[in-house]
Amino acid sequence: LNFGRGIFPNSNISPYVKLVPMLAGIGSPGTLQEVLRGYTGDKNSPAGWIRANSPLKEGLSTADTPYQLPFELASLRLTNMITVLSNWNTLVPENTELLTQLGGSFVVDKNGIVLYEHNDAGILKYTDLNRVFKVLQIPVNDL
Repeated sequence: LNFGRGIFPNSNISPYVKLVPMLAGIGSPGTLQEVLRGYTGDKNSPAGWIRANSPLKEGLSTADTPYQLPFELASLRLTNMITVLSNWNTLVPENTELLTQLGGSFVVDKNGIVLYEHNDAGILKYTDLNRVFKVLQIPVNDL
């Protein structure tokens, strides 16, 4: 599928060692900006999905801003990270080379024609679901 393989893809370095610089944004463009955005907030990003899933949702339910407030996304990411780390032995792939494999997504029509393609540039860089829904012609409020 031609997804990114992370930093030093052909080296004999442990995937766990390669993961550390990627988490700092080395070989994983945009990662640090995404981490900082979680802490500073983002007036250009909708917050509904975060507030619906946040561990702080009780306190955030009264927030009347349509955008992400400081620490909203960071709190959700921290909760997810704790869940992943506490289930690490179950979630880690048998082939640890996949630890630094970046992902992506495709929308393909019934004839196999690719209508949309996204390759993750770095850790925390995901498909914009609003764009996917637009390609699929599914009306949706901003996620």
